[in-house]
Amino acid sequence: MAVDPSAGATISIGPTTAAADIPAYDALVFQEIGELEDLPGFGDGYETATFIALKDRRVRKVKTTVDAGDLDLTLGNDPSDAGQQAMKEALKSDEDFAFKVELDDSRGTNPTTLYFHGKVMRWSVQIGTAQNIVKAEAGIAINTAILDKPAA
Repeated sequence: MAVDPSAGATISIGPTTAAADIPAYDALVFQEIGELEDLPGFGDGYETATFIALKDRRVRKVKTTVDAGDLDLTLGNDPSDAGQQAMKEALKSDEDFAFKVELDDSRGTNPTTLYFHGKVMRWSVQIGTAQNIVKAEAGIAINTAILDKPAA
């Protein structure tokens, strides 16, 4: 098994159309979100409920609800980028949008692809000092399971 760099990874935004499986996601049209600098971790995690019995004072933990988390993208701000424009439009909507993350683990041919739906919750511009690059940050609240299509 190989370990791959994150360089070459992309994220794209699609329509609000529901997709329940990989073939349905594969059929959607996506727009790459340009100038991606950082794509942090995301994926399912469980909330915990606890119970403490008086007799043995032992805390017992139980898995409850599952949450795929939030994805906070860092981008080089590019107002002319179609993907960034689509993100700003999605911010105005209460709908869930399809997202596709592609890794460069197959060097461009049939890469590992991750699919999910989420709401665009935030778009902000980061200007900084004279030595900075103007950046944008986008927040996506993930509302579905992450579907993983392995590299072929």
